[in-house]
Amino acid sequence: MIIPLAAFLLTAVGPQPPVIIAPTQLPPNIVAALERVVTQPKPRYPVQNVVSPDDYPAGAKGRGTVGMDLFTDKEGRVTECRITQSGGSWQLDAATCNVVQRRARFTPALDRDGNPSIGRIAVQVDWEGVFRHTRIVHRN
Repeated sequence: MIIPLAAFLLTAVGPQPPVIIAPTQLPPNIVAALERVVTQPKPRYPVQNVVSPDDYPAGAKGRGTVGMDLFTDKEGRVTECRITQSGGSWQLDAATCNVVQRRARFTPALDRDGNPSIGRIAVQVDWEGVFRHTRIVHRN
């Protein structure tokens, strides 16, 4: 069973790293719905812009790029976030997924009939860029 990252973080006992899940491990019903998609979800604004240095988690190391597969609902809200590339620490990965899931919005995917659909989109957040953009020096 695959647990959404948000639920995993809420039910985990003590700090645990998120599991990096291969996209090929999706449930069959989700795969079937995604196969009907002809237009992928599109960010309403750059995903990089939804995070700020204030979101950088205590205890995280480094400022790597966090890669994520985001799953969106028919309204364009992120329903699930899966790490595909670690930014260097599980704290950074989990915090990035959490922030992106709460703040990012997308134009919904469209199926073959032109109806809004669930969708999947790969995105990245470059934490070095987040700090560079605001000219804040990070201390490890």
